[in-house]
Amino acid sequence: MTLPAVTTSIGQSLTSTGLPSSTGTAFAVGLAERGPTNEPIPLISMSDYARYLGSRQSWSANEYDTLDVAFDGGRLAQAYFVRCVGPAAKSASGKLKDDEDAETLLVTATSPGAWANTVKVEVVVGTGEKFKLKVYEGSDLKESSPELADTETAVAWAAESSTRITLKDLGGDTPKTGKTLTLSEGTDDRENVDAKVIAKGLALFTADLGGGQVCAPGNTAEAVQLAVIAHCEEMERTPILAAVDDEDHSEVVAQALALSSASGAHQGGVFDPWEIAKGIAPGTFRTVPPEGRVIGQIAAVDAAIGNASQPAAGPNGKARSGGLIVGLARSRSPEEWEALNDAGVNVSIMEDGLPTTYGWRTLADPVTDRRWLPLNVARVMTQIAHEAEEAMKTMMFPRLDKQGKTVARAETKIRSEVLKPLYDGEALFGETEEEAYSVTVTQEINPSDGSVGKLTAQIGAAPVEFAEQINITVVATN
Repeated sequence: MTLPAVTTSIGQSLTSTGLPSSTGTAFAVGLAERGPTNEPIPLISMSDYARYLGSRQSWSANEYDTLDVAFDGGRLAQAYFVRCVGPAAKSASGKLKDDEDAETLLVTATSPGAWANTVKVEVVVGTGEKFKLKVYEGSDLKESSPELADTETAVAWAAESSTRITLKDLGGDTPKTGKTLTLSEGTDDRENVDAKVIAKGLALFTADLGGGQVCAPGNTAEAVQLAVIAHCEEMERTPILAAVDDEDHSEVVAQALALSSASGAHQGGVFDPWEIAKGIAPGTFRTVPPEGRVIGQIAAVDAAIGNASQPAAGPNGKARSGGLIVGLARSRSPEEWEALNDAGVNVSIMEDGLPTTYGWRTLADPVTDRRWLPLNVARVMTQIAHEAEEAMKTMMFPRLDKQGKTVARAETKIRSEVLKPLYDGEALFGETEEEAYSVTVTQEINPSDGSVGKLTAQIGAAPVEFAEQINITVVATN
């Protein structure tokens, strides 16, 4: 069975022959206090996080802190978060009764988790036969309905206006006034959020959301990080992975080597060490995963130059002065740094008193897969893939012709809308455009895959690399 579609893939060989396409978008998956679990939540600030996902909990600190650091100073403009819960997760609930003690309304929290075990619903007397519902979290009043005539209008109010409860009519009369119901038995079963659950969460980041960086904040389990890599390979995104928070650098090296065998490892990087950020309360500090600063810096650099070619490292990888990040959880000796860099781990150091990323490598093998070693090369290739796909969507259902008009129009579209802007933006390497990139489009009528017809674009591109070492020789002369 075939479906009309535009599909894109990135080849292993690099030959020089609005928001969905943003390269700075961040995708994060993990635990949160509350919120839906079946869709990505768009975020543009930590105010959005608090509104949709709740407050920082000890068990969701990595997720909260990563986004807090990424949004710090306005560096990150757009993120998507998927909340994961365990298979036994349950929404807190309870039943209201009428004057005859018959069940009248089933009250259920809008999302699973223990957060709703403090939710209380008070039934208040209205005018005449009417009543009102007041919703509390603990002792804090959060929502209040207008006067409701019956259970049907109550169900409609909750569906349209409440962010905390849903109601289901159980057939009884109007609920008895003067009573307060406390919801119970809510759980997120977070102890059983494993790699399979994370992978299902990642699958909610569908292709229409475009490219960007993907992380499972602070989660260093090998199976989880392999799931992130696999998702990014399928969706042409960039895995940003945290190194294990370990004083022994050999543990980080072993982690990187284990991940490097994954087929999509050449698209992303591992970052070390963890960092020290200002705490939530004044005068306190917290240890945070490294992904937050990295994805924030990527977003800022990409926004400044308009493409993904510039490494967010060195001067562009420095923590924001006066920002949340103030130090590193540990420092690495030059020998440790070299061993980590050789293994594809990007190490941060203190420079000018600020944590600074001093590496921009993928997990690609530096000998057999050297062309994919620079992380900016992988990111530019994913940018080309997404932007070419967006361009070709406008070519869906074109008339195929013997004169090659449709083929020529498709080639021109990819060149003018995708590749030439990247070349003009110094993201592609070559003295001429012909040296930096090439496009060949072919058409098939009644192809063997069962589709009616097909256009195939083969894009070759040579992304720019970067100077990882600068050697200076000073000679005294007469």
